[in-house]
Amino acid sequence: MKKEKLVLTAKELMDSATEIHYAYHKSLSDITIEHNHDFYEIFLITKGKAIHWINGKEEIIEEGVLVFIRPEDTHYYMKFNGENCELINLAFPAST
Repeated sequence: MKKEKLVLTAKELMDSATEIHYAYHKSLSDITIEHNHDFYEIFLITKGKAIHWINGKEEIIEEGVLVFIRPEDTHYYMKFNGENCELINLAFPAST
């Protein structure tokens, strides 16, 4: 049986007036599930390090790294050596 991925949608996540979603994550605990979405995403690591799995490849991301995610990308985060990580996340639909 094939495992289904979580698919996040702009309709569920975005503010309809501003066409944007903003979040400041102080922990990876609520954002570590493998997922993709129908919108673009930019995130900036503000503190710590993490392992970012993107399209089947692992990369180490750390403070100061800015990442651009496309709608077709599948990704998730894991703690790096047990460290926590903080990040700013901005998401916006393709129409924006």
